[in-house]
Amino acid sequence: MKGLILAAHGSKKITSNQEIVKLSEQVSNSLSMDFDFVDVGFLELATPKLPELLVDMILSKSVDEITIFPYFLAAGVHVSQDLPEIISDVQLRYPAVKINVLPHIGSTEFMSNYICDFLKTSSSCT
Repeated sequence: MKGLILAAHGSKKITSNQEIVKLSEQVSNSLSMDFDFVDVGFLELATPKLPELLVDMILSKSVDEITIFPYFLAAGVHVSQDLPEIISDVQLRYPAVKINVLPHIGSTEFMSNYICDFLKTSSSCT
C-alpha cells in the first residue's frame, strides 16, 4: 500500500488548515490510481500531527511506502531540521517502510514557472 502525505506547517486559523485539507482531497482525486491514501500531516498548531499520521498509516492502514510532499515555500527549520528528524525517528522504528521525502514546493522549478505564468496571464498584472 502506498501513501502520500502533504506536510504542512499548521495554523491557529482553522480555515487555513481546511485549505490544505481541501488541497489534499483534490490531490487524492487526481492521484487515486497512484496512492491508496492521501492525507495532510501538520508540524504544529493543527492535527493530525505528522509523526502520529505516519505511524497511523503504517499500523492502521498497512502502508509500506510513503511519499512526503513538504508544502513549504522556503527551507526553514521545519524543512531543514524538523522533517528530517521526524522521518529518521519513524524509519528507526519501522525500517521496513520506505519513506521518500520530495523537495519542498518552493524549491521546485515548477514554482518559479508557475509564478511567471501566473503573472503573464493575470489580469491584475496587465
